[in-house]
Amino acid sequence: MAQSEKIRRIESLSWRCLLVSLVCNSIWTSYAFKVQSIEIAIINVIGLLANVLLLTIYLIVKPEQNLMTQFFGVMVVCQIFNFDTFNFYICGYLGIFCSTLMSVIPLSQIPEIIETRCTLKLNIYSLCLQYANAFVWSIWSFETSHYFFMFSLSICMLCLKI
Repeated sequence: MAQSEKIRRIESLSWRCLLVSLVCNSIWTSYAFKVQSIEIAIINVIGLLANVLLLTIYLIVKPEQNLMTQFFGVMVVCQIFNFDTFNFYICGYLGIFCSTLMSVIPLSQIPEIIETRCTLKLNIYSLCLQYANAFVWSIWSFETSHYFFMFSLSICMLCLKI
């Protein structure tokens, strides 16, 4: 496969979204350990591993200095949440903020889609999976009284409906 084709394919992934997702998974993993919720921890550790893998592939295909600097900067920031620097309330609020940011990033494409009438950048399968994921986790968080998680997922579902 030609290098230009590899770059085109890798750029179909949103760099910003992958970085925010990495931070978001780090925060929710920290929150999970603080409230001793193995369910939240497992799913976010899997998300962390998937994000690191995707970001590594992105950097292998497109090894730009500014992308590497951003990646390692975010990795350093993520390490802050591995310690008892923040209590679970702050982790919960930061998790809500990052989850909301994750949900709002796709909304930034709406003006371009309206202007060009081209929906190629939207991935309907991904949106459906995100919505189903948020719905199932919202039910779980309601059942187990994880209100930070429930509020965050409710915002995510609202953004996905838009």
